[in-house]
Amino acid sequence: MDIQLSHLRLSADDAYPPLPENRAYALVIIAHEETSAYWRRGLAEKMAVGACVQANIWGSDAEEWCADIDAANALSIMTEERAEYFPDIEVSSQSSRVIDDVFDFATAQMHTSEAEELSLLIVLEIGEPAWRYDLSGMACRAARDWGAMAAYAC
Repeated sequence: MDIQLSHLRLSADDAYPPLPENRAYALVIIAHEETSAYWRRGLAEKMAVGACVQANIWGSDAEEWCADIDAANALSIMTEERAEYFPDIEVSSQSSRVIDDVFDFATAQMHTSEAEELSLLIVLEIGEPAWRYDLSGMACRAARDWGAMAAYAC
């Protein structure tokens, strides 16, 4: 399976990023800055009624992200807003790990997902990092390590 990588960078509380609605995707949220509860909940709802099947969070307010995504996912299922052909969002906080491990975990989980044709990994970087990371390089390395070739897609 080839993994396509999309890297989106935005400031905390900016307009919501464009996310696929009809193609299953895994999301890695790298939160360098805290966001407002209102913004987090809004993005979580957008993920839950869309095609997100996996969310891995690293950084600031990771536990709040997990809680908001779980709540939005449960509500979308209960109100039947979630498309039947997408499995529930699997959510995990990776803040206790080094940043490289987030991508290893995400790509490994993509291979075990119930979603058909899960080949898109979106890295959503929020805020300015305290120091520079090569997130795209980390994600590509992780994809290659799991037997996949990473290709860039928008």
